[in-house]
Amino acid sequence: MDSLLDQVNTFVNRKVLPRVEYFDKNNIYPTELINIMKSIGLFGLTIPKRYSGLEADMITRVKVIEELSSGWLSLCSLLDSHLRVCDYIVHFGTDEQKDNFLPLLAKGKLVAAHANNEKNMKNLEHLETCLVMVDGSLEKWSLSGRKEWISNAVHADIFAVSARIVKQDDILKSISSCVVLVQKDQNGLKIEKDWHRMGVKGVSLAAVTFNKCLIESKDIVGHFHYDGKTIVDSSQQKLALVSSARSIGICKRLIQTCASYLWQRTRNGIIGSLTQEPVVCMRFGELITKFQAALALFNDCCANIDSTDRTKFISCKSFVTGISKDIAVSCVQLFGAAGYTSEYGIERLTRDALSLTIIHSPADISLTQLGQMSLENYKLKEQNPSSILLHYAPQVLANMKREFLLRATLEEQERIVNIGSYRDSNIKLYLYDMTTMNPSASFKDFLGCLTFAHCLQNDIKCICAQSSGNTAMSFIHYARKVSSIKLIQFYLTRNSYKINSTVVPDNVILVEVNSTEADMKLILARFSKLTGIPCMPNFNIQCDANKTRAYFIKDYCVENNINFNWYVQSLSSAYGPIGLYQGFSDIGQQVKPPKLLGIQQEAVCPFARALGYWNDATDDKHDNVAVVEPTLFRSDPGELINKVKNILDTHGGKIKVLTNNKFQQYIDEAIHLLELHKIHITRLADGGILEKAGLLSLAATMHEIDEHNSGAFSANEAILIGITGGTGCPATQKPKPKMVLNGNPTDEQLMLILE
Repeated sequence: MDSLLDQVNTFVNRKVLPRVEYFDKNNIYPTELINIMKSIGLFGLTIPKRYSGLEADMITRVKVIEELSSGWLSLCSLLDSHLRVCDYIVHFGTDEQKDNFLPLLAKGKLVAAHANNEKNMKNLEHLETCLVMVDGSLEKWSLSGRKEWISNAVHADIFAVSARIVKQDDILKSISSCVVLVQKDQNGLKIEKDWHRMGVKGVSLAAVTFNKCLIESKDIVGHFHYDGKTIVDSSQQKLALVSSARSIGICKRLIQTCASYLWQRTRNGIIGSLTQEPVVCMRFGELITKFQAALALFNDCCANIDSTDRTKFISCKSFVTGISKDIAVSCVQLFGAAGYTSEYGIERLTRDALSLTIIHSPADISLTQLGQMSLENYKLKEQNPSSILLHYAPQVLANMKREFLLRATLEEQERIVNIGSYRDSNIKLYLYDMTTMNPSASFKDFLGCLTFAHCLQNDIKCICAQSSGNTAMSFIHYARKVSSIKLIQFYLTRNSYKINSTVVPDNVILVEVNSTEADMKLILARFSKLTGIPCMPNFNIQCDANKTRAYFIKDYCVENNINFNWYVQSLSSAYGPIGLYQGFSDIGQQVKPPKLLGIQQEAVCPFARALGYWNDATDDKHDNVAVVEPTLFRSDPGELINKVKNILDTHGGKIKVLTNNKFQQYIDEAIHLLELHKIHITRLADGGILEKAGLLSLAATMHEIDEHNSGAFSANEAILIGITGGTGCPATQKPKPKMVLNGNPTDEQLMLILE
């Protein structure tokens, strides 16, 4: 990252600043500057390397924008618009769209512009720009409408256009809007004149009209697999942070320009510069104080970039952009009459700073939204102060329907159980999430609650899910509460005893899969792609649900005056630790995060292989990119591996592989240890059910202690062992699936599920 930022810094100082006043004054498109940006690789900043991009993370993107803004805001407007379109294709595009567009976008051979804004726009359901089917074919569509305020409209090669889908014959029931890729030379596309405006000059800002543009389905991002709202909303949090980065960059340039002027400027009768005037120093001190406050809030958001608390990012955008305007005005006042001229550049910076309070979302609208969200949250806390959801997960609730969350059945129960030491090792063991043995207080219950709250919030009418049984019962439980949402629930034949048919409502379709869990997940991914029905819970919901565990741990540590040295959990997919450590980040310094001991069994250990803890690659199918719990509809396996690596690098720890023989050796001993503490485990339908992952974590912990010198633990350390899983809700009647799938079903068989 440092090398790239150094290049951008050099570019700004040597190429941008010497000519920016010329480009701005004459409103000239900076072709030569843009060509340099292309050569540096900025147009492929966030595009994966396999498509010729730099594959930079969000922090790098933010820092690049900050650096560019300190030179010329117009370059950021162009690049932001381009990168937003790139994000859509990277995260939602089909393989064909990625192959066709991303390499060209990364090199800047295609420059993209984002076309979403309309004059009377409320949300995507009320868009005037619409997509109409041609001749009853899903392959051909007609696009008509008008988009306003498009950055770089005149020089863009391709536009990402949000559009409302006009339904015909109940086709595409699951989506109401989409994002369309439209080439500049498309018949029916017309670029209006460049708006004459106060600031952000050089790069065009214009309207674009679409008059019955013929669109093929291959040009619809994701080919109808994703609703337009999902695609557009995916970038909202990024936009808030990027807007803040623009403001920070322009503030730095304002302050530097002002300080330079004050040191050089003298007055008649005064020896030395204006910096010797107390009132000038006071005003400059006020300016610096405002900037430091804005910078602190901005840095906090950067440090918590994975947080789902939207209020934090809205606050940051509103405050920082407002501060940039205040600093600009203060600088003009310190310049005096000279600040009103274009001689020193302060006039251009002020004009550009004013635009930041309007770009993306006007400050007043952002503050109104922030106030509404916060007031609703405070009201609910007052109405139901004992709600475990409101107490433990304030950040998680920011975007959810509060009235639904309050219906959750999660109860206050004992979550952490001290089971003493193992074999007189002086290492204290604690079992975590013991409420999984109680269906009315389980983590799975919270996962189901968050999933259906997310669907209500985003007007999702149909979802599909897979489960070995425990999550399935939670989802079925909440489907009973929300009859407007259809649930298509896949489950394994061997776990059918966990599905209680007596509680399955009419809006739930059961699909039994007579195969392995990995096959079931791949079948579900195919079904989702084929039908456009979203798979739940998605990556963010998984992490949000796991975040709450950090709050439980924090309370236990405070109440019992203890700090855990290690946290042990099976890494079947890593959502648990990733969410947990995000929760620790939200909590801050109230509790020190423990080191992570990630457990994997020899049979499948992609994290251990990927990070160098296990080299016995005897089976090619266990390639680390292909096997990280094959839920490809949730997240990129490589991303999961990197997140686990970041946890280990930041907090310490390691990954342990428990061989199949050792697992069998310790499993009976682990169950016996639980029974000594009156925790009775059974695999039958007449009692509590602990999933294999929980026993694996406990067995591996016992083995690690037995290893003595080579083990990770030290004497007197406190070890917290995650044993998530459990339904405690045995079936009284066998499930009645609509279909039973065997092996590798055809597309036609999968489509029969919806009939």
